[in-house]
Amino acid sequence: MALDHAILVSLLERPGSGYELARRFERSIGHFWTATHQQIYRVLGRMVADGLLLVREVEQQGRP
Repeated sequence: MALDHAILVSLLERPGSGYELARRFERSIGHFWTATHQQIYRVLGRMVADGLLLVREVEQQGRP
């Protein structure tokens, strides 16, 4: 459940994609707590299914 809370806090501070969340985790809290891309996407999917998050698709300009 701790990862769920960390994701919610991060998204409250600034909305972003799963990839952006993973980068934030690497930069900000990666020294004492890690979360893999797979863990983040799994939790995001569960949170969307539970109605805690909404998905917004944004067409990307250029390369990822």
